[in-house]
Amino acid sequence: MMMNPSTTALTRRFIPIAALALALGCATTPEPVSKSGADLVAQAKTRIVEVEPAAVAAGDGAILIDVREPGEYQDGHIPGAINVPRGVLEFRIDGIEPLKNLSQQERLSRPLVLYCRSGSRSALATATLGDMGYRNVRSMSGGFKAWQAAELPVSTP
Repeated sequence: MMMNPSTTALTRRFIPIAALALALGCATTPEPVSKSGADLVAQAKTRIVEVEPAAVAAGDGAILIDVREPGEYQDGHIPGAINVPRGVLEFRIDGIEPLKNLSQQERLSRPLVLYCRSGSRSALATATLGDMGYRNVRSMSGGFKAWQAAELPVSTP
């Protein structure tokens, strides 16, 4: 069977394109890596510094940030802590009272201690602030539960 010259030219162009499309479609792609919340916390804890509640209670001039939700904060918090929920931390951290009037260099080097209920959310938040350039940020190990277990002072409104 004799092919029309225009059909032959079209076929010559189509076959390599079809082969490439087929190859790309059949190429193996790596499966997405699935991580649990616990995996993310464990990974964050390899990148951050944790401090014990007793060291936080001793005080070193760090700004204490409670990353729990407002209702949790209202139920009781560490005296002097500022409530900045983890879900909005990245957007509000630069505007909190002790930081908002500082230069960027001062703000990023100011000591911060973050805590939550058990230490997981604060570990993630500490890693995030580190990613944002904060150089002196720590997470309180064990969170507010450890603070209470140590019978350290608690404020309630």
